[in-house]
Amino acid sequence: MLKKRNRTINILIFALCFMISSNISQFYFGNYNDISIREQNMDPISDINVINDLKAAANEPNGKTLFVIQHANTSNSFLPFSLPTNISFTLAQGWISKNITINYEGVASENNTVSNGDLALNRTGWTYKSNNPVELVDKGWTASEGNPPGCFYIEMQNGALAANDYGYCEQTTWNGDNFATNYLTTISMNYKYNTKGKPAQSNVSTFLEVEIGGVKANKIIEFPDLVQDAWSSMYLTYDPSAIGQTLPNNITVRAGIFVENGVTPSDSQELYIDNIKYKIWSGINDPDLIVAYDIDYNKNYTYNNITAGKGTTFIEIERNRSVTSDVIFTISKNSSYSDEFSVKDITISSECIKLFNSTYGGLNGSYYTTDGDITWNTEFSIFIPYDYMDNWAEL
Repeated sequence: MLKKRNRTINILIFALCFMISSNISQFYFGNYNDISIREQNMDPISDINVINDLKAAANEPNGKTLFVIQHANTSNSFLPFSLPTNISFTLAQGWISKNITINYEGVASENNTVSNGDLALNRTGWTYKSNNPVELVDKGWTASEGNPPGCFYIEMQNGALAANDYGYCEQTTWNGDNFATNYLTTISMNYKYNTKGKPAQSNVSTFLEVEIGGVKANKIIEFPDLVQDAWSSMYLTYDPSAIGQTLPNNITVRAGIFVENGVTPSDSQELYIDNIKYKIWSGINDPDLIVAYDIDYNKNYTYNNITAGKGTTFIEIERNRSVTSDVIFTISKNSSYSDEFSVKDITISSECIKLFNSTYGGLNGSYYTTDGDITWNTEFSIFIPYDYMDNWAEL
């Protein structure tokens, strides 16, 4: 998807007449509505009069034409939903693209940091914790329930529960990666709330939590709001950087029961938990992940990693266009790289030049005088295509 630009550029055609001394050879101009460039400082009305006077004099060129090189940069940014995808920039008629650079941001893979979250054979790697283990009883692992079979469960008894009582299983793992920039993470699980045919208990909730570096993110749903007596799911998707979670760090995942307000349940009930996952996106710092296919030249270019999550492709081939059209590259995953990954942002940019001759009085050449100082007069017109930035010219 093409990223929208908040840039409005008027296409400008204007004539410049320069009184050029031997030490002046480069002229810079931006994308403005009115452009007036002179070697000497003159007010706008005088400027126009000087040009008109020179044209009125209309001497034939008596010097050689000067070679003009106009410079500009152009770029486009894309937010690819998936690979492969096409990216492009517009090469204007009569222009030459000298160097093309493709920059990749947010090159990342998604990984589940939880070990044995499917609980298929046992509860290895999980530890039960409770500040009221008599009323929130750890029933361990069972094969008689699960989605598919294999899960752990907690039984809430019908004795008194105080506010902030809890009973949950947790797992802590070390993760040496970094969170990829501008990616969200998701913690999720499957649950089954067994009411045993009784009303859902208020003031008691199931909760799912991830703690990193002392910063917690959690999802809490009160029992009456859960799906009852059937397997369902709950999840939390969030931006870890927005709440101050950073990697590398320890990641602790918890799932179980939390008491919001003191209550004495009227009946015992059970909460089954399965398929706990915590999925994060981490930047990849491997070379040759991506191939950029040059449609013009039927040639592939490789990806060079800069740091985790960032890389570039550089194409040093000149190309031009007889008519204005797009230069297109197909960006795809290198088939030799087995892991899945995503790219958040791709920017393609090119240095472009246009070559032409200066004129005097509508004819190729220049006009010089030798009355005292030697002075040259010449003219050239500058056309700035849409989205061509950082324009300047040299003689």
